[in-house]
Amino acid sequence: LNRVSAKAHGNTKVTVYFMPFEAPANFTALLGFFDQRAGEFYYELFGTSSPPLPLETYKIGVKAEEPGTKELILPHRNVQMDRARMWLENRGAATKQQLPDAIVYDVKLSSPYFVAPKQVTVVNAMGKMEGSKSDSKPLATRGATGDQRKASGGDGKGGQPGAGAAGPSVAKLSLEFRPKEPGVYPCTVTLTSDVDIRIYQIEGTGTAPNTHCTLNFHTQARKHIVQEIPIVNPTEREWVVKPTFVQNGVEFDGPREFIAKKKAANGQATTSYYPLTFKPEWICDCKAQLVLQNQGTNETYEYELHGVAEEPLAEEHVVIKCEAREKTSYKFQVTNYSNSIATFEVESDLVHISGPSSIQIEPRGKGEYELTFQPLQAGSLVGCIMFRDVHTGYYS
Repeated sequence: LNRVSAKAHGNTKVTVYFMPFEAPANFTALLGFFDQRAGEFYYELFGTSSPPLPLETYKIGVKAEEPGTKELILPHRNVQMDRARMWLENRGAATKQQLPDAIVYDVKLSSPYFVAPKQVTVVNAMGKMEGSKSDSKPLATRGATGDQRKASGGDGKGGQPGAGAAGPSVAKLSLEFRPKEPGVYPCTVTLTSDVDIRIYQIEGTGTAPNTHCTLNFHTQARKHIVQEIPIVNPTEREWVVKPTFVQNGVEFDGPREFIAKKKAANGQATTSYYPLTFKPEWICDCKAQLVLQNQGTNETYEYELHGVAEEPLAEEHVVIKCEAREKTSYKFQVTNYSNSIATFEVESDLVHISGPSSIQIEPRGKGEYELTFQPLQAGSLVGCIMFRDVHTGYYS
């Protein structure tokens, strides 16, 4: 833009484009306007650049306190830089420049849990080959000397220079990741050189070693007990935990999906509790296995379960006051814990009582059984009354 027109007492707009190639940095410029009759005036322009967006995003997951390695592929050409230069060339603001055959980058990491070489060299092995095509792929090597580059360009596995069949490889910047404890570790890898800036985003996940322990349960039949299993989440994301039970029956149970809450606003890790239930329907000595799969970190927590259920406790302690040789009735609540209609036989060690010999109750239902007492003499009598399922033998 060389000329701009503005009517008397009017105004016009001038579009200024800002394309920085260094970051972070501050830039200044003067924009001048000249007219033989109106004179001249200037605008002072200030520009601030920030680092470019990441070229690639990588993920890596390893066990806590164990090393893991991730390799970053570094091509010779920077697609962000190519687009910026093309944009300037199309507007006549820049001339076409040839990239150097070797570019040395300083490596900077934002996280102390990642380790990498301090410098990396990207080499275009095809740059000096005669007769090579313009779209040839570059070869990048880390820390290569001038003699090594010359040797790799003249005696690679792909053939001799100018053969037209060379297949140069790309370099790989090796990152070592060693998390101290379970959690998510973000890291920004910044490569700076005299030519361009490259940024790569890394998301490292540290997982806990597989938990393996044994839980023992001791209770009475039909008496449920709950064991809460703590899950500590120090990350900023909620974890989805899914259980898998391996057992012959259904004595052990828990939610089919569980959410471990993310850390608190003050940065403290949050402890959530998975409720594991042992609910034996009858006397048993059973074993099972529980595996909790953490979908957020890919961790597994394994538990060997051992449950023992003894004879059921009395459903109720009843005190009945009655007079000698007078009839007194009492209604007992009888529960059917099974999923089918059950017939219960009535047994008792008390004397001078009468009532039906059995009672039938709907699945998972309750029924009333009326028992009549007629003691022949005054005094205290102690005993029990038992309702036994004729099919399963279970009683209460």
